[in-house]
Amino acid sequence: AVVSTQSGHYGRVFLKYLFDLPKLQSWLKTKWCNIYDSKYVEDSILPNLLNNMENAEKLISQLNDKLQNKAQPKKESTFTRPRPFKLTEVKPRSVPLPEPIPKVKPTNPIPSSTYKSPREEMELAKKEKSTDCDSALIPLL
Repeated sequence: AVVSTQSGHYGRVFLKYLFDLPKLQSWLKTKWCNIYDSKYVEDSILPNLLNNMENAEKLISQLNDKLQNKAQPKKESTFTRPRPFKLTEVKPRSVPLPEPIPKVKPTNPIPSSTYKSPREEMELAKKEKSTDCDSALIPLL
C-alpha cells in the first residue's frame, strides 16, 4: 500500500532493495540486529519477508511494466443484468353487494292548518272590512 502511493520508480527501487536476498541475509540482517533483538529479527522479520518474496516479485514486475508503459491486463467490467420483477398475479376482485336501503316509516300528512292564516288575522280582517264599509256608507246619508 505504501509503495503504490509513490511513483513507480521509487517503489520499484525500494522493493528491489528490500527483497534482494543476498543483501537481506547479510547486510540488512546485521543492521536490523543492531536496532532490534536478533531473535526477533530471525523469528519475525526475516521469515515474513521471505514468505512474501513472490508477491514482491509480482509487484516489482507490475511496476516495471508501468514504467515501460506496457499494456496492463484490464479487468473485465461486469455490467448489471436486468432481471424481471417477481410480481404476483392480480387476484380478481369481486363486485361488492349493494347496501340494502333501509325502509323508512311513512310520514304523516301535512295538516291543512299549515296553509291557512291564523284566526286572529282573519277576525281582524273582517272587522276592518266591516268598519270600512260602515264608514263608506255614512257620508252617503
